Amino acid sequence: MKKTLISFTILIFLMLCSCTYHIETVFDGLESEELEETADFHFTAEVDELTMSNVENYSGILLTSFDYYKITIDECFKGDVSGVVYIRYAKNVTNVDDLIIGEKYHFYCMKLSQDKVPNKLENETVFNIESPNAQCYILE
Repeated sequence: MKKTLISFTILIFLMLCSCTYHIETVFDGLESEELEETADFHFTAEVDELTMSNVENYSGILLTSFDYYKITIDECFKGDVSGVVYIRYAKNVTNVDDLIIGEKYHFYCMKLSQDKVPNKLENETVFNIESPNAQCYILE
């Protein structure tokens, strides 16, 4: 019984530790048509600047790094948004690079709840990109 309890504890610990390096959302693995249906917002935008980086509590358990980018929306396909907004972009995603300043992307996203917006951006519109490999595409 003691061995089982120790094995179970070690297994849970390893599972929690391994999660900090990969974040998955409902968007992972979806094709662009499925993203269009699932996401609340779809727009193209140019990345203007990296505004800030922050380590935050994610899902009440994990600490995760996020970058906040200021972007300018070119065209909105779904949702009602325009002008300058911000993207909260998860960094702990396997095989994903930072956004490129000056590059235009398709973004499929949800609006970040106001209680999660950092004080520095409290009066701004912030969208959440937790899984950039599934939710951002460079325009070609």
